[in-house]
Amino acid sequence: MITIEPLAAAVTLSGTGNNIGSARNVFITNGSSSTVTITLTTSADAAKATFTLGAGQSVICQKSSGDKLASGGSTVTATKTGFAN
Repeated sequence: MITIEPLAAAVTLSGTGNNIGSARNVFITNGSSSTVTITLTTSADAAKATFTLGAGQSVICQKSSGDKLASGGSTVTATKTGFAN
């Protein structure tokens, strides 16, 4: 079981990068029935990394506070979290 401390309301990721309230830990959920690609960029929108998230899966992504997350899937939500274990 994953334990998180939500610090803000979830936001829907889109193709435009979002720094999720300058979060360093972000809980990401794919509510879609298909795999989606998540893109991590710098604050200047330079690509840093990508990863895939399977249908119905969740993950905690650690990032720098200025880094942004984006996804082509309209059912991907991201929540700023304080910590995870």
